[in-house]
Amino acid sequence: MASLSLGEPRRRGGANNSSNSSNAASASTSSSTQPGTRSSLFADESIRSTDSDALISRLSALQAGYLPAERKGSSERSSFSHYLLPMGTPLPLPKRPPIINIGTALRCLTIDQHVERFLLKGDQMKQIISLGAGSDARYFRILADEALSARLAHYVELDFSQLTRAKVERIARADPLRKSLQGMRVEANGTALRSASYAILPGDLRELADPSKSAALQHTLWSILHPSLPTLILAECVLSYLPAQDSTSLLTFLSRRFSNISALSYDMCISGSDRLGEAPKPSKFGSVMLSNLAARGLTLEGAKECTTPLAYAEKFALAFGADAATSEDSKVVDSGCTNLRQVWAEMNAEERSRWSRLEGLDEVEELEILLEHYGVSWATRERGADPLETDEGQPVS
Repeated sequence: MASLSLGEPRRRGGANNSSNSSNAASASTSSSTQPGTRSSLFADESIRSTDSDALISRLSALQAGYLPAERKGSSERSSFSHYLLPMGTPLPLPKRPPIINIGTALRCLTIDQHVERFLLKGDQMKQIISLGAGSDARYFRILADEALSARLAHYVELDFSQLTRAKVERIARADPLRKSLQGMRVEANGTALRSASYAILPGDLRELADPSKSAALQHTLWSILHPSLPTLILAECVLSYLPAQDSTSLLTFLSRRFSNISALSYDMCISGSDRLGEAPKPSKFGSVMLSNLAARGLTLEGAKECTTPLAYAEKFALAFGADAATSEDSKVVDSGCTNLRQVWAEMNAEERSRWSRLEGLDEVEELEILLEHYGVSWATRERGADPLETDEGQPVS
């Protein structure tokens, strides 16, 4: 779907391997596709295969002029994202249709704005956990912005070990990326990377909350991240693919670790976001999306549970309130959602007109239907309690 719509995930799911334990986002796993089974391995590979689609879509929108340069004076071919292309990728890159370029740009800019607000709010240092990060170059874009990088203490990415290995290799080959990382070291047989403020870790999100399966990864995470720092959980096209129980366990697990936590997600919404009801059925367009993805071996268990942007926001609020009974000063202070159609409608009229002229947009109705089926959701919980403690009762640093 990445090539047909905006939603093909940047591979997210997990390889069922404790030493490579990694990644992200997780492929859908029903009772017949539990991690490690043949059908699960096929689903995981299908999810991983979408990573380059998402990266090329971003580069297409960048080259067409919808997105600003990733760093001063850079072109599409000298952007951070371009350095993360797989070796041997044929050039020039394929161009996406205008409606895909517009949707991709809206997605990128909307997430950017939320991340920037998170980093710049207050005086505290912040940390970000990016689930299923794939080939995303967000950390390097933050690093290139002096105001944003000054507020970032730690940035951790989790994804499939196959994907983290490839990303580590590409970073090591690219001088502009490698030289920007202080104290960079490669670990876990090439599947992990650590530096002063950046880490890439292999892990299976379906199992992260289970200490019997992910004890080593949990230990590594807690050695990097401080429980008292405001922490953003970033999930782009991740929750759509996680079964409901797994995503709830993951969010609750992370929520209980950090005093002040925020979540931000971008996902497909198969009912269209204006439909009401507790569990709206897929729209006609949403049904086509499901069918197209199923043909590629992708099952959207999470998208079938959360069919609107509001459902994702409510999922965050529920997970963040799971331990509220043990902390009277815990509260969700902000939660909300939007869809890309609303973002497009509220865009500065002059800029929207410029975008429409860039490639001669004439598929307005098709664009609006597409944008209606992708949403951005968020929630924030602030808590004044002391940092969470380890089983031994000592604060984790």
